[in-house]
Amino acid sequence: MDPEDLEYTYVAIADKLEISTANPGNNPYWNKVKSVHDLVQFLHHQSRVKNASQSNLPKLLVASAKIH
Repeated sequence: MDPEDLEYTYVAIADKLEISTANPGNNPYWNKVKSVHDLVQFLHHQSRVKNASQSNLPKLLVASAKIH
């Protein structure tokens, strides 16, 4: 993935799914995202925004976490 596309995609998805973009350096996938799967794993390991609704928890992240 192109780094600029990756950053835009990350921010857009995180915003839509109420996933925090704070402290990405603390994420075990920091600097390891090279594919869509890696991005899903990175997002899965980020904390949720305070007061995020549980109904927005994406099934994609849950399913991906069970794969690996």
